Amino acid sequence: EICADGSTYDGEWEGGKRHGRGAAVFADGERFAGAWVRGAWAQAPARAALCVVEGVGVSRAVAGTPATLTLAARDPSGQPRLSGGDAVAAWLLDAAGARADATVIDTGDGTYGITYVASAAGAGTLHVECAGVAAADAPYAVYVSTGAPDPAATVAEWPFNADEAGNVTLRVTCVDGCGNAVRAGAALAAVAATLAAGGAETPFAFQPDGNHAVVGTARLPPNACGGAWVDVAVG
Repeated sequence: EICADGSTYDGEWEGGKRHGRGAAVFADGERFAGAWVRGAWAQAPARAALCVVEGVGVSRAVAGTPATLTLAARDPSGQPRLSGGDAVAAWLLDAAGARADATVIDTGDGTYGITYVASAAGAGTLHVECAGVAAADAPYAVYVSTGAPDPAATVAEWPFNADEAGNVTLRVTCVDGCGNAVRAGAALAAVAATLAAGGAETPFAFQPDGNHAVVGTARLPPNACGGAWVDVAVG
């Protein structure tokens, strides 16, 4: 039946108003099927198992960077909740066993924005609950990758003297802002260094040294004497 507000309704009536069980399609395309009371829908609270949880943050995150996901609440009949107020909570247990509580934003239309920030790189577990019950397929396995190398936390090591061939060796271990050692592949792309001696600057040629370090060599200019400087840039 077409109603005065432009919606269509198939269900029970009482006193000229939707009352009882029925389904409506509103003029803007919104749908609701369930219980009606004197012309207004009366949704039950969200059913945790029927909620929909999705977004990049469900499966992966970057240490130190906000990861996001959304929860769309569903009532016991599987219909989308059209209002907020559900008790939604989420937290991550990271690879070090630390708990990071998420921030939950109730948008007021039955959907909830969830944001968390992981610290320890590696395998973590994301818990999402609605009214104290695991939502959808939670908990979720999350892989947290290392963040970008932090110049302030990066460690560079080199000897005070060159070898017999005049080569200077530089070892760099890149660390992100959360204290995680960055893998050598990412470090290769982030590290640059030069050896300044005898009025000349020579770039270091780097290669991986294990999983979390890079090693570079540069040769002193012939007949160089006096001091030498090593300039390391991470970015």
